Amino acid sequence: MKATIYDGTTTRDYSAADSQVLSPDTPYVWVDVVGDNFSDPDLHTLLGDLGIDDPVLAYLRQTDVAGTFALAGDRLVGSTWAAPDDPNGKPVYVHVVWGVGSIVTLRAGGDKAMARVRQEVENRGKSLFAHPTIIPGVLLELIISSVDRRLTDINDGLYQLDEKIMVHASGAQLAQLGSIRDAINPWGRRLAPYNENLKEALVDTSSIPGMDANGVHYLQAYAAHVSGTVNQLSDLLDSLHSVVQDYQTEMTTRQGNRVNQLTVVATIFLPITFMTGYFGQNFQWLSNATMTFADWLLLGVVLPLTLVTVSMVLLRRRGFGQWLVEKRRKHRHRAKPTATVGATKS
Repeated sequence: MKATIYDGTTTRDYSAADSQVLSPDTPYVWVDVVGDNFSDPDLHTLLGDLGIDDPVLAYLRQTDVAGTFALAGDRLVGSTWAAPDDPNGKPVYVHVVWGVGSIVTLRAGGDKAMARVRQEVENRGKSLFAHPTIIPGVLLELIISSVDRRLTDINDGLYQLDEKIMVHASGAQLAQLGSIRDAINPWGRRLAPYNENLKEALVDTSSIPGMDANGVHYLQAYAAHVSGTVNQLSDLLDSLHSVVQDYQTEMTTRQGNRVNQLTVVATIFLPITFMTGYFGQNFQWLSNATMTFADWLLLGVVLPLTLVTVSMVLLRRRGFGQWLVEKRRKHRHRAKPTATVGATKS
């Protein structure tokens, strides 16, 4: 377990002595608590020192549910998500407890995302902490922004994968699409119901103790941000579906081309197949009539080569040439460098 405290000026490791100075008469602080196990007794002791009572602790034990917002006495208890450190990891559940004198975040990961949040909070410094009522909305929006960046990164990777699929589809790309789907699905299961819960919770923000109109504005801005993130996720899922369709189309086209190639080969050798069947019949008169070397040369070499040549000429004039043109076009397209165009990261 680890905890840091930020008072609008400096960030330092949290100590037991800090709990003695958290009051309305002291500078407002943000305490960020990271615990591998939310059932850790030391974690409960630390949160108890911060004035967080048992009902709130029971709520904070939730680690994988659609986040909600609720009032617990004179505190606002809510939750959001941060991007995990692992690109393929699950969303990191972040609890937020806001009250008089402090705001506490509790999580079990997401160090990279939260480091960026801390940097942005420190950039605002005293101007932000001079108005404690806006801190919940600002902090929540900064945390959820890490999700936006992660979804944008996934979308960039999906776009580049689609470009490669259009050039040359392969089995490895199907595995990549599966990984992208596995990375997106956890967000879809959590963010959509969370968005609805958040809208309901913020219908009457006047009931939140100590909250003013300015703070309400920032909470509503956060709710609008979450709605935008849900829309971004929906667009990403649509894009994934489109790329999967592109992959299936390319693989179907490739299989069709293979069938066409086999058909061309079979058509070229069809006359020879017929000739082999015909001359392979055990007719005595046929055997007696084809006994010389000249017969073998004519029927075994010249005639098959002539039939193959005629077949190829006819195919080239009536469709085989179009297949060659398509093959050359695909080859030229593969030779071109693939341009990488990504969405602008926030």
